[in-house]
Amino acid sequence: MNGVQPGQGLEASDWLLKFDDMPAKSLSSAGLTFRRCGMIDYHQVLDIVSRDAARKDNMGWYDQYYILDGTPHIEDILLGLEGDTIVAIALTYIPNSGSPAGNDLPWAKTIGTDVGGVTCICIIGLWLRWKTLAAYLAHTNSDDHPEMVNSRDSVIIRLLDTCVKLLAEQGMRQMFIDGVRGGEAGLRSLSFREWARYKDVWRKV
Repeated sequence: MNGVQPGQGLEASDWLLKFDDMPAKSLSSAGLTFRRCGMIDYHQVLDIVSRDAARKDNMGWYDQYYILDGTPHIEDILLGLEGDTIVAIALTYIPNSGSPAGNDLPWAKTIGTDVGGVTCICIIGLWLRWKTLAAYLAHTNSDDHPEMVNSRDSVIIRLLDTCVKLLAEQGMRQMFIDGVRGGEAGLRSLSFREWARYKDVWRKV
């Protein structure tokens, strides 16, 4: 294990956010819209996730989306769009909903019955740069800052904000994110607390 490449001991971490701790911030749309995935979107989502997971060696991500086929839990997928183009995808789940993803990822419900989960986040086209979130949140009062609008971080901020709202509508008060590689400063700036840290180890068969 070299600790550098995915599956070879690369560090990953899980994070927990209490909604009451999240900084109060009014976000403009920045040209982005978010909505639940529909059947008409689903196969396009599978194609995007398949390519993204293969490129980044995100083992098992495609499977989490694929097992939703034929279930109402396709609507648990959140899409971020710039115009008609999908730029962000995330899979949400809540305890005791019957979601295959929730059954495969039991950690959130072991924390509490009010903890929803977000997993397998795909931001399309660029690499996720969580670390600049801290500088952004600390040094600007406007989310329309030219370096933020439609940047990678602008998308992830709005995606997480929408996930919080979606889970809160379902009675959740906390949000769990698993399998994060890097970006600790950015997550802490959003009031996430680290829940666990581990080595990501797997091999292709």
